[in-house]
Formats: sequence, structure tokens, C-alpha cells
Amino acid sequence: MSVKSFISASLVTVMMTFSSASLATDTTTENAPSVPAEKNITTIISDDKELDKSVSLEKPISEPINLVNINTANIDELSAGLSGVGKIKAQAIITYREENGAFDAVDSLTNVKGIGPATLEKNRDRIQL
Repeated sequence: MSVKSFISASLVTVMMTFSSASLATDTTTENAPSVPAEKNITTIISDDKELDKSVSLEKPISEPINLVNINTANIDELSAGLSGVGKIKAQAIITYREENGAFDAVDSLTNVKGIGPATLEKNRDRIQL
């Protein structure tokens, strides 16, 4: 059962309980707690804190990851596709590639000046050869 279904079912149960209780008990309200007219059952259940109905209870859908081929990508593709890589590091990747040939392993990207293990790990799932 999803959280939304559970909350809906709980609200219905509480509302039915209130209805049944008011039919079975004395209808005088002398000792009953006062609830302001603008309050609704959701507000009462949530301990006087309004529930944000715009919040999704579903797991957010993550953005698809665009792969970047470090052996063929140009400056714009490298800088846009790799986190922490701007135009200068992108040019360093291209220069390294031109001087040393194609990358034969993703880990060899750390041979490029300015690309360290942290940058590599942030981008490992985006890099393609």
C-alpha cells in the first residue's frame, strides 16, 4: 500500500469514527473540545500543521546521464558533459589525447593535468571510451 493510499484510508477511518461517535453519544458540546470552523480533518490529524499537498511521495525520476566519449568529444561536449570540467580542462583532455593517442582506460584520464581522482570518480558513470 502506498503512503498516499494509507493516508487516504486513515482519513476515511477517522472521519467514519467521528461520524459514528457523534451518533452514539450525547450531542451536547459543553465538554467537547472546540475546533475552529476553518480547520479540517487533515489539519487536526497533522497536529495543526498543514500538510503540503504539492509534495510528491513518489521517488523522483533522475535525469538520464549523457555519456561522453573522451576519445572523440570536443571542448563543448567535454565541458558540458563532465562535472567539474570547464573549457580549460576540456582543452587539456583534447591536448593530451592528441599528444598521447586515444585513452585506453577511463582511469587514464587522471594522467591529464588538472584531472584528479575526485573529478574522475564524479564522472566515472558518464565517461565512455
